[in-house]
Amino acid sequence: MSKRALWLAMLVAGARLWGQALSGTIVGTVTDQAGAVVPRAQVTLVNEGTQFRREAISNAAGQYVAYSIPTGNYTITVELPGFQKLVRSGVQLTAADTLTVDLQLRVGNVQETAEVTAQAGLLQSQTATVSALVDNQRLVEMMLNGRTFSSLVLMAPGTHAGSSGNLDTSPYGMRGSTNFSVNGSSAQNNSYLIDGMVNRNLWLSTLIMVPTIDSIQEFRVMTSNYSAEYGAAAGAVTVVQTKSGTNEWHGNLYEFLRNDKLDANTFFNNRLGAPKPAFRRNEFGGTFGGPIRRDKTFFFTDYQGIRIRQPRSITSSIPTLAQRAMVATGDFSGLGTTIFDPDSLQGGVRSAFSGNRIPAARLDPAAVKMFALLPVPTSSAATRNFVFNPSQAQRTDQFDVRLDQNVGRSDRLFFKYSYDDTDLTTPGLLPSPASAGVPIGAYLSADGVSPAIIVPLKNQSATLNFTKVLSPTMVNETRIGVVRWNQNILPLGNDFNTAEALGIRGININNKSGGLPAFTVTGFQVRRLVTRQESSANPDSVQNRIPNPPPLSTLRVIPLGTPSAQSASAVADVVAPVCRVNCPLNVYAPRVGNAEYPLKRCRTYMPPNFSVCEPRTTVRMSSY
Repeated sequence: MSKRALWLAMLVAGARLWGQALSGTIVGTVTDQAGAVVPRAQVTLVNEGTQFRREAISNAAGQYVAYSIPTGNYTITVELPGFQKLVRSGVQLTAADTLTVDLQLRVGNVQETAEVTAQAGLLQSQTATVSALVDNQRLVEMMLNGRTFSSLVLMAPGTHAGSSGNLDTSPYGMRGSTNFSVNGSSAQNNSYLIDGMVNRNLWLSTLIMVPTIDSIQEFRVMTSNYSAEYGAAAGAVTVVQTKSGTNEWHGNLYEFLRNDKLDANTFFNNRLGAPKPAFRRNEFGGTFGGPIRRDKTFFFTDYQGIRIRQPRSITSSIPTLAQRAMVATGDFSGLGTTIFDPDSLQGGVRSAFSGNRIPAARLDPAAVKMFALLPVPTSSAATRNFVFNPSQAQRTDQFDVRLDQNVGRSDRLFFKYSYDDTDLTTPGLLPSPASAGVPIGAYLSADGVSPAIIVPLKNQSATLNFTKVLSPTMVNETRIGVVRWNQNILPLGNDFNTAEALGIRGININNKSGGLPAFTVTGFQVRRLVTRQESSANPDSVQNRIPNPPPLSTLRVIPLGTPSAQSASAVADVVAPVCRVNCPLNVYAPRVGNAEYPLKRCRTYMPPNFSVCEPRTTVRMSSY
């Protein structure tokens, strides 16, 4: 087989794979009044909105099928000499649906017409698929927090909230949660199709394109027993059908508003006397569609913008002003705990610093500068003494453009392009000082909930679909599509060589290692600073952390900025410390006390951190 023939076969097979995801099928049997089947009857189906036509002929068993036709309301006409003409209107075809519409003819003149406009609800008797359909009216009228269609997936049978938090609370789920478990399956096992194209990040199964509520015609969640043509899912398959233009002009404008003027302050803010933070959420946009050429060419377009300023109330425990003065001067006389000199080991016993004062020459300059960056406590309490109300900001601009063309009597062509441009900025735990004296980002520390990151996202998709009727019993559907996921997670401090400016060398070595390295002060909530960059092409991560500040009596900071065998300076120590050291592909030999401990070569691409030593009796070296 030639390469050209092979690609053509793959293209046709791929188009057939998700044929029903873009359209539906109507089948049925034509009979007479006595219940006998009627072969060779002419069945014509006409879409009431676009006048799209599909013709079929009943076979020897009286059966007809109209496969892969656009969704919408249909009028079905049946004609055969010797019988009255039958016209049945109001047949509603939905996405991924296979309707059974049986038609009964009456003996009479073909010039006579029998019209049926009201019938009992149609049943899907052709498949055993268990599914739930949500139409546009329910989407628009229901109160949805965030106004994303995925919120209504929970309405499907067997569906409940999942346990994959990264599909919901992480930046990957910022455009719509997909954390839903169906029939006990993992949330990552679900699949999503929009206008017949796969619409999920194959890494985490999050949504790539998120159509606006007002642009969705309907969506169906199939939870079990669905056809193998969908595949690629061990959970549910969600099929989304967007709107197309019709012979009628239609459109709308909308805005949804939330702000702090309508909210109460939080319990903890009231308890600490903190003011209510500002909150703004605006979601606005519109849709417009209609005919370019009646009965032939149609268009539909939509736009939506989102602007969010959402506050976060963060209460932390940071060192008091008195404790910060101890680190700056080395005078720990008011600490209440004896501090021993790690370099004074004699006979297994170390001597205490005179007056609990560490000489200024023994203080590590980087540690002193680091403590100077801490904000001033907002209360005099020893714990929960800093209240911070930063805002999470999001800007989203997205649009869709769709063109539909009825080609000839029964063929159909459509093209759609979608674009989503979003920026999400999530604050950190502690703010940086206004006059830091060193280059530094807006936040001093962060954690997994407040990671101090900016997430630019620019996603695009394009779909081209052509349906060709080859004969009354053969239909070919060809589809070509492209979906691009382009998302980065960047630390806000990544552009600043903060560690280098503080005197901690070897940290800020490239454009992915800006900001500060990891340190820990047990007992305080100066949490880790996470710097991370991930993209669809190479989902790697670079992390620098500032985790939680041992009481000051057990703090010992060892900078490992350059390869050396010099003794590290002690800020404070109690017993022989245990140091966890993170290093790059170099060999270091720092001294702890009077002994040198050479480091083995670490197999990691991480830059060197400076380690915080906790009170233990042995020394442990480990790679990151």
